Amino acid sequence: MFQYVYFTGDKLNTMKIKCCDAYITYFYSFKNFYIQRKNDQQAIQDITTSLQLLENEDSMSVSMKPGDLVAAKYENDGLWYRAKILNIEENAFMVQFIDYGNSELSSNLKILPEKIAYCRAMAYHCMLDDVDHEEYVISTVNDIYDIIFDFIGSIEVIVTFLSDEETYLVNMKWDDRCIKTLVNNIISYGITPKTYETLKEIDQPGAKMAVNLIYAQSINEFYVETEDSKEIQTKIECILENETVWEPLTEYKIGKMAIAKSITDSRWYRVRLLMIHEEGECTCYFIDYGVQDKCSEFYEAVGYLKSAPPFIKLCSLHIPTMKKNEKLFECLSKSFYNEMEQCKNKKMTMTVVKTGEPIVVELFVDDFNVAKLIKPIPVIVFNVIHLNILTVQVNSPSRPSCNI
Repeated sequence: MFQYVYFTGDKLNTMKIKCCDAYITYFYSFKNFYIQRKNDQQAIQDITTSLQLLENEDSMSVSMKPGDLVAAKYENDGLWYRAKILNIEENAFMVQFIDYGNSELSSNLKILPEKIAYCRAMAYHCMLDDVDHEEYVISTVNDIYDIIFDFIGSIEVIVTFLSDEETYLVNMKWDDRCIKTLVNNIISYGITPKTYETLKEIDQPGAKMAVNLIYAQSINEFYVETEDSKEIQTKIECILENETVWEPLTEYKIGKMAIAKSITDSRWYRVRLLMIHEEGECTCYFIDYGVQDKCSEFYEAVGYLKSAPPFIKLCSLHIPTMKKNEKLFECLSKSFYNEMEQCKNKKMTMTVVKTGEPIVVELFVDDFNVAKLIKPIPVIVFNVIHLNILTVQVNSPSRPSCNI
């Protein structure tokens, strides 16, 4: 019924896992959380069921010491789980539940049968790769932490292991998107998981449309208008300028859509709340303009103002072959930005690859795929005269060399 992997001191010999479906069982931060593999769920259930049948051992606590494996009662649900004693505090023990990752003080312990004790721990201690900025934000903004905490504990994720020893360095995806992208959607655009699900319904995968570029920040953030944009903009602005009866906003929380007055120009806009300030102001994301600013005087978005899509679309470029490389990504973003500045007045079309916001798209300029235009080309460098004077040859027998 159980798989056996023997403990050696405080460390256990884990199986070689590179990628798996998983659940996050304990989340403290992006650099301190635990996962369970989806494939382990039946074994965990079998272990838990067996532990409920164990008899109490009144005298067992006398000989217990840090590092010992026991069965401990989890006070929140009254059930017994496998645990490791971390330290002893008077008449109680600080234990960590080895199949879940969380710790608590417990005075209810049972001796763990050898067969169950030697079954490997099912919780993997992990940290997410490249999340220093996101870690700082959730540690300083409680509302964002609460959104992420509730979301992260309710989903199934795909985990890719980047290291072989605990604490495991990992990447995670949900709904075929990097978790880091979803977190940045909350931080930068007020797109909560609930909002994201709604925005996915605006476009259809595979949809093609003619577009005009508004402006580009990077590969992952550029804005376009479609053939319907002017009509949507006119209708939204007409309602904002002429409506006289508004329903006051009663719920202030991150990601909440509202109508608000910009402190900068005193005009009304559709916004999503990003940060709530004590002085009655909020930092907001302007849904139809792709910018952030402070607002005041908030009202409910109803009717067309609530249902209409943004009249400019926030997009991310689809580059399927690009591997994770921060410096390469930065170079590609600069190349993309430069190309887009030169192509503003050219005919553009795009195809929706993934719905949501940002929508992931293939972008074409004069029918040429932009992703291929900025794609790095392997070259051989020779005849170096100066940093800006050298000869390169495309690493292909069919291509000639060129001087740069």
